[in-house]
Amino acid sequence: MLKSVLAGFQPAASQKDVDISLIIDDKDIPCYTLYSFDRIKIKQVVTNILKNALEATDKGDHIQIVCSTEDSSNLLITIKNDGSPIPGDILPTIFTPFVTYKANGSGLGLAISSNIIMAHGGTLSATSTEEETSFYIRLPL
Repeated sequence: MLKSVLAGFQPAASQKDVDISLIIDDKDIPCYTLYSFDRIKIKQVVTNILKNALEATDKGDHIQIVCSTEDSSNLLITIKNDGSPIPGDILPTIFTPFVTYKANGSGLGLAISSNIIMAHGGTLSATSTEEETSFYIRLPL
């Protein structure tokens, strides 16, 4: 599923000259293939976060998806980019419904994404510094 979503973003990333990649920890592949989830909903979450990452990046920036097991009980999907950071005063509110900092944003994308991950028993969180913005999707195995 992650490879499929990434392939869909590749043309837009290439047009912006943004490198986009996927790293999957091979030793954990059985955990990924056996994980049961609503494929459409999780795809919606990953798509939304990648869309935001692509909007935050400029020519020469990088977006990376890393899929691993955090421990024996959690699947961790990290989506990170080295584009524009999310300001520290804004970061605590990004998952709040109808709160947006984009000119044409609805303020629903990250709120819905957070609700989808919570419905799967997981968590969605984010960190942002001048060097890197990362979104962490933690799902129970």
